[in-house]
Amino acid sequence: MESELGVPLFIRTQKKLELTEFGHALFSDAVRIREIQQHYLEQLEEYQRKQHLATLKLGLIPLMPHYHFPALLSAFSAKYPSTRLELFTEGEHLLFDALTQQKCEVALMRSGTLEEDALERMFLFRDFFCIVLSPKHPLAGEQALSFAQLSECQFILHTAVTAHKQPSRFQQKMLGGLGFPPKYSMFLTSFKAILDLVRHNIGVTIMSYHAARYEIRPEDDLVVIPLAPSIYYDVSLYYLKDHPLSTAAAAFLDFVNEHRDLLPPSFSDASSLKK
Repeated sequence: MESELGVPLFIRTQKKLELTEFGHALFSDAVRIREIQQHYLEQLEEYQRKQHLATLKLGLIPLMPHYHFPALLSAFSAKYPSTRLELFTEGEHLLFDALTQQKCEVALMRSGTLEEDALERMFLFRDFFCIVLSPKHPLAGEQALSFAQLSECQFILHTAVTAHKQPSRFQQKMLGGLGFPPKYSMFLTSFKAILDLVRHNIGVTIMSYHAARYEIRPEDDLVVIPLAPSIYYDVSLYYLKDHPLSTAAAAFLDFVNEHRDLLPPSFSDASSLKK
């Protein structure tokens, strides 16, 4: 400041340092200058912090708890606390639209129902369908069940929306080609309610193996039997092809790849799980 103003502000001796008369006059202004400088430096630091606070937009199928995804997201957030997660759940077709419209950057989806040419995917694991029934059901002793055997069974199906009175697109796509039994007049949004009805032998339901592992408790006293022939599908993370990923999205994919131990096991042979 002395150099800029061209006047001395201090009296300097070997023993002490004192303000000059003009230094005393300038002192209160200097204090305010320091406070203003400290304020704008704090503002700059806050701005830079926000710039580095990344946001990762993830689309997830509603069944994601069956696939241990909350634990995986928790571990990711613990490693990357500055990354803000924006999550929403939808069916595969709406998630596909969200990806192509860049409303999310990565989506957890099941294969088999999508036109995947525009997408890249990171395979996570393979799942398959099972039939869940009461131990009192006549078919409860079978090692595997075909749709021919199930043709007279009353099916109770899970649906995301109560108003839907037909199988979901995913259910139709995966099961339709195998002559899915026509008796599916019961649609419920609650897995617990479905399993309660099955336990009382009101009907049977079809679930993925991982869903059955997640939803059925040991005390539920239910029987889980694989389908024959088996119906498999892959669960993967999808993102747009030929579209650069953000730093947060790339870090998330790397994290998932490095922590596959947090994901459920992959199955390619349902027969190994027969009763």
